[in-house]
Amino acid sequence: MTGSHIAQRVDPTTGMPLTTSPVRIYSRNQLLDTGRQGNLAAAMRAVDPSISP
Repeated sequence: MTGSHIAQRVDPTTGMPLTTSPVRIYSRNQLLDTGRQGNLAAAMRAVDPSISP
């Protein structure tokens, strides 16, 4: 991987690398729990209302 050895700052609370843009991670179960199987966009909006169509 190119650049894989470049040092990155790490968020001490999560242990994840700090990024210029926030990264949100949703589990499959979170999306399935919305009851909107077959419509990923609708499931994403149900989990995170800040996501726009």
